[in-house]
Amino acid sequence: MSFNRFKQNINRLQQKALVKMGTREKTVDVDFDKSLEKYHKVKHNYDAIYKEVLNVRETMVAFLEASKRLSNEVADFYDNPKAKMRLPALKYQTSMSKLAEETIQLFDERTKDLTVSPLLENMIVFNDLNPKIKNRNNALVDYDRSNRKVTSLTNKKNSDPLKLSKAQNELKKRKKRYEKLNNDTKSQIDSFYLNRFKPVDSPMAVFISTFGGFMLEIGKHSNELMKVIPKIDSSSWVSATSLISDRKSGKTTNTSTKSPLKQTKKKKKKKPKVSSSSDSEESSSSSSESEEEREKKKKKKKHHKKK
Repeated sequence: MSFNRFKQNINRLQQKALVKMGTREKTVDVDFDKSLEKYHKVKHNYDAIYKEVLNVRETMVAFLEASKRLSNEVADFYDNPKAKMRLPALKYQTSMSKLAEETIQLFDERTKDLTVSPLLENMIVFNDLNPKIKNRNNALVDYDRSNRKVTSLTNKKNSDPLKLSKAQNELKKRKKRYEKLNNDTKSQIDSFYLNRFKPVDSPMAVFISTFGGFMLEIGKHSNELMKVIPKIDSSSWVSATSLISDRKSGKTTNTSTKSPLKQTKKKKKKKPKVSSSSDSEESSSSSSESEEEREKKKKKKKHHKKK
């Protein structure tokens, strides 16, 4: 890098810093800023779509490979022909092996060749537009700096006419360069925005159709599995810990017992009956009568003793 180029970059950085601080004014093109905002939004969408397509592809492949390993372990566990889950385990192993072998190849290679690669190629357009936007912004900074220099020399008393003339000529050149870059870059951004769907239509159509076919295949295998899976009542569940404890104690496990997951119903506590007002009146009257009878009996006893 030459010294003049290095000095120019330093001046631009100073100018941008002063604009951010609010001590320098910046030429604003509202139409260009609107186009640039749309451009950044589309660029974000492109980046996000590409990233998530890769995530879905990797997740699906990992899911199928893990399911295949699980089906092999389940089939190995139910190695007894008399086991109740022997047939479903074998069917599960066959289904997952078929899905993993056929669908991984279809989904992985098809997505990679017809979706990931085209999206990556279409994103090259940003590598072309980003430098042009940067050059336009640098031309704007140079134009503002020259404009401010001319204004300063014009307002200065006893300014050197040669310096002012030189600054005015430089301003004309930088203004012309800025306007050309501004118009060209804006037209390219607007054209890209209007045609933003075309480069993505085909890759996304392939991806969505491949994903839909993948889900249909999973549905077919799931329906076949549901036909061979025995209906197991939750009340017949037996935990491994109960089997171990029963074996130690010599008892046989009753499979008809309720599942430990079910909560036993709590007995409702009987509420004490609340006595009514009539009952209280009767009890009070009966108690008063009993007291009167006691007094009469005492009087009778005293009378007999006197005799």
